Amino acid sequence: MPKTAGNGANQTRKAETRKAESVKVEAAKVESAKVEAAEAETAEAETASAGNDRQDAPQAPDLTVVVQSSEAWFKGITALGTEMVTFTTHRLQEGVRISEALTQCRDLSEALEVQRDYVRQASEEYLEEANRLVSMTADMTRAAWTPLQDEAGRLTGNGRWPQQSASAHSDPDPLPPPPSPSRGGE
Repeated sequence: MPKTAGNGANQTRKAETRKAESVKVEAAKVESAKVEAAEAETAEAETASAGNDRQDAPQAPDLTVVVQSSEAWFKGITALGTEMVTFTTHRLQEGVRISEALTQCRDLSEALEVQRDYVRQASEEYLEEANRLVSMTADMTRAAWTPLQDEAGRLTGNGRWPQQSASAHSDPDPLPPPPSPSRGGE
């Protein structure tokens, strides 16, 4: 029997080693792609500055902003995931704690009080967590959008994403109204 347990542990170590090697290979590929993108950008910049001095020539989009934006999204999604796992772990621990507290109650009124306090605390914590997640999502969106917005402004010469003038569009909401739902016989 010990031989089988040892084989299982060895197989687990081998699987973990293969997984770690796979992660290292993927990381090397990503780093290689970043280096290639930077080299391509440098070559494009040199070509553009050497052979194209016209002011009215259209500018090529800077694709590094896509990488910056993607990195911001990835970091934000990772932070959101970590936050949700941390919160869920905390709530599960509180669930275990309340179960233990309920088993110690001597009568129904004491059990109802313990349960009432638990529900109040859980409600407050869920509200706080929802607000935290909304804030984190807004920060992530802002961080991911800003490089794209700046690049669009650079390409259009406006410094930021072009905005419609107030005289061209007086409605502060840039989106058209949603279509009204059609009803059967109308």
